[in-house]
This record gives sequence, structure tokens and C-alpha cells, in this order.
Amino acid sequence: GATADGHWLLARNFDSEVGVTFDRDKVVRVHRPDDGIPFLSVAFAGLAGAVSGVNEAGIAVAINASASDEPPRLGTPMTLIVREILEHATSLEDAERILRERNGFLSENVLVVDADHDRAALFEITPTRLARIDVQGSLAVSNHFRSPMFDDDATTAYRKAHGTTVQRLERMEELLVEHDGTLDLTTGVDLLKDRKGVGGVDLVRGHRQAVDADIATHGVVIDATTRTVRISRYPNLVGGWVELKLEDVLAGDLEATLVRPAEPDASVALGMRRARQVLLKQARWGQDPLGNTEEALRLLPGHPEALEARGEALWDVDREGAKVLLQQALDARPEYPHQVEAIEELLK
Repeated sequence: GATADGHWLLARNFDSEVGVTFDRDKVVRVHRPDDGIPFLSVAFAGLAGAVSGVNEAGIAVAINASASDEPPRLGTPMTLIVREILEHATSLEDAERILRERNGFLSENVLVVDADHDRAALFEITPTRLARIDVQGSLAVSNHFRSPMFDDDATTAYRKAHGTTVQRLERMEELLVEHDGTLDLTTGVDLLKDRKGVGGVDLVRGHRQAVDADIATHGVVIDATTRTVRISRYPNLVGGWVELKLEDVLAGDLEATLVRPAEPDASVALGMRRARQVLLKQARWGQDPLGNTEEALRLLPGHPEALEARGEALWDVDREGAKVLLQQALDARPEYPHQVEAIEELLK
């Protein structure tokens, strides 16, 4: 009911601040198993299993990391369980049965769409428990549990209070309300690329409270009804988007159609990645903090993380200049509560 044509859509960003190869060398894999259902999945070279995909029976799946009080234990990696769903599930009940029969070892959110039977559900899973939230109209998913089953879970409460999962969820819910009844493959991409904060406030580019924080190794929008998939090209979500139809690929047409060109400032995303994953990390490790934070701030202008790091690096060299930068970091809306506390403590 939330879509323009009555089709079932699943749109997700696979956020992960890991090496560039996970984004640059992403792959679209199509499987035609001897015993099972043909399916398409999007991930990166070397992954065993699946994280985002759709099968010929109209089952679409995406997993998002979560956390709970339950410690990891020996079990089946969720990527392999998701592959089993794609390879053997023809209904939401099949997917739930597989999730209950297999013992995973981490806490995960697993969103499953059953387009042919007009249903979808979010499964919140720990190594020993499973909660199901049925989708009514539309549903946003971030990185924490919401079922009453986890009301007393301290890890979930901490993640909500100290991370960005609540802000991202609230922003997605705003976007779903705003676009109710008009969602399609194109607007699905637009929502994944939203860079504003809750209430539509402006955030500096790369802010982790945004839906698009310039850290996604892939973005995917799946029309599970038609088995059509739109996929972001490197880097992140700004290198353009292509479209594939499962039916066409199974028939031998392996050429993706470009549906959105690369953005003119795509190179900015690469600079931001270098600042976060190399320069700021090196500065935190004590490697040339003055030089690394100066270069990081150049690549992340106005970003609270870079401003904070630069201010801390200057603290013993230029106290007044450091204070100016730290105040600018506060004004730029730090991403996490602990950043606010650390900056305010320095400025006392």
C-alpha cells in the first residue's frame, strides 16, 4: 500500500567502514542451484553466503547487524542462513522455519519480503531467541531491536542511547511517511541517498546520523514483485546506479542497465573514506596527529569528527585555536553523545 504500483520493495544500505575493496570489488552473483530456487545476491568477492538478495519465488532478504546481551556462540553464520532462505524459501513461513531451525551465533535483524503472498516481516534474532514483527504498509529498520522481547536487554538500550541507530530509524520513518503511496525503484534510491537528519535538518556530508553517511559498501533497491534490482556503483552511493532483472540474467543477458549516472563529486567520497579509515585512525594511534588531522579536516570540511580530532591534536600547541575548533565541532552536531561529553569536558 505504500508503493506507487502495489509492488513490494526492499531498499537497504550495507553500511560498513571497512576496506575499499568491499565497495570497489562488489559483485552481483546469480545462482541456479541443482536443488533449489534461482536467486540473485549482491555482496563482495569472497563472501560465503548472502546479505542482500531476491529469488525467483519473489522472496527478498536483507540482514542488518544488531546487538543484544547474549554472547556469541558456535553456530551457522547468518550469511549462510540467508543463502539457504534464498535458495529454498517460497514463502514467509519457509523463511521463518529456516531461521528457527538454524542456530546463528550473533544478533541480527533479518528483513524478509514475500511478494507473491503479499507479506513481509522483520525477524529480530539472537543466538537463542527470535521475534517477528509483521510489516503493515511500510517498515524502517536500523541496527537495534524493537520487539517487547528485548525491552530488558541492556545492550539494546545502550546502543539506542549511545549510537546513531535511533536517529537513522526516525529519519527513515519520516521519509516513509513523506513518500507514502509513491514509493518505487527511483524513490527507493532517493531515500537511501538521504543526507538530512531527523526533522529534515541539514547535516554535514558524511554524518553518521544520516541514512546516507557515505559509508555504504553497497546500496540495493529490490522490486520483489518483478524481481528487479537496482545497485549502487563504486564509490559508495555516488558512482551511479545500475538495474538488473533476474529473469533477464537467468536468460543469459548479463549486461546491467545504467539508470542513474555518477555524481560529479563522486571523488569526494573517496577523500572522506581516506580521512576516516586512514588519517583519523593513524592520528588516534599517535602517528603524526598534527599532520594527519590537518589533512583529515581538509577532506572532511565541517565534519564534527574531524573538527574534534584536529582540536584535540592542537590542544597543547594552540589552546585557543583548539577551543575554536572544538566549539565548531559542537555546533556541527556531533554524531555520538560521548563526543559531546568529551568536547564539553575539554572546554570547561
